Amino acid sequence: MTKKGLIFVSGKNRIDDFEVESENFIVDCHNANFYGNLSHEEIEEIRNLIRIAEEKETEFVEAKSAFIKVYAGSESIVNYISAILLDYGEKFAIVVFDSNNVDLSFRRKVEQEFARIGFKAVVCSTDNHSKTGVKLREAYKPAGGCEKDYELLEALLEKCRLAKLEKCDFMYSENRVKVKVLGDVLKIFENVSEKSDRYIRIFLLLIILNFFIPLVKII
Repeated sequence: MTKKGLIFVSGKNRIDDFEVESENFIVDCHNANFYGNLSHEEIEEIRNLIRIAEEKETEFVEAKSAFIKVYAGSESIVNYISAILLDYGEKFAIVVFDSNNVDLSFRRKVEQEFARIGFKAVVCSTDNHSKTGVKLREAYKPAGGCEKDYELLEALLEKCRLAKLEKCDFMYSENRVKVKVLGDVLKIFENVSEKSDRYIRIFLLLIILNFFIPLVKII
C-alpha cells in the first residue's frame, strides 16, 4: 500500500502562490491575505518546513470524521464554506472557504471559534477569483472581507456543534482534468493579433486589461 502524506502549509502572517516538488500532497492553504509576492527567503522557509514534515514518522490509527457544507455566498465567498471534522486522538477541523484567500484577522477568529468547540482549525481557501478581483472596478476581497462572512461562519459552527463523527477510512484517487486559465486567453489574443487590424487588437487589449486592472493595488 502506497503511503502518502497530506501537508497543509499555512501562512503565519501572509501566504500566496508558491511551487514545491514533493512525493506527498502539499496544500497551499492560501489563508493569510496580503498584496505582493512572497520573497525568495519565505519560499525557501516553506520548502524547509515541508522537508521537516516529510521526515516525521507517522502510523495508521483509527479515525472518525464528519463533513459539513454550507452552500451560500457573499461579496467575497463564491459558493460555499465547509469543514471536515477529524478525530484521531486529536481533533482537527479543515475549514474551507470558497474564496480568494482569507483575511488574517478573520482566520484567527475562525481558529478561536473552532477551538471553543474542541477542534484545532486548519483554515484554507480555494483561491477562487471568479467573484472578486476579476472584473473592472470589482473589489478584491478575501474571506472575512464583508459582514455576511461572519454570519456564514456562525452557520457553519452551529452545524459542526451538532455533527456526529463516524469511523472513516482515508483513500485517494487520481483523475485527469482540463482547465482554462488566463494564459489561454492571452494565447488567443496573441494569435488573433497576428491576423487582425489595429482597431481589433486595441479592442482585444482592453478586454484583457479588464482582468488585470483590479489586481493592481491602488495606493
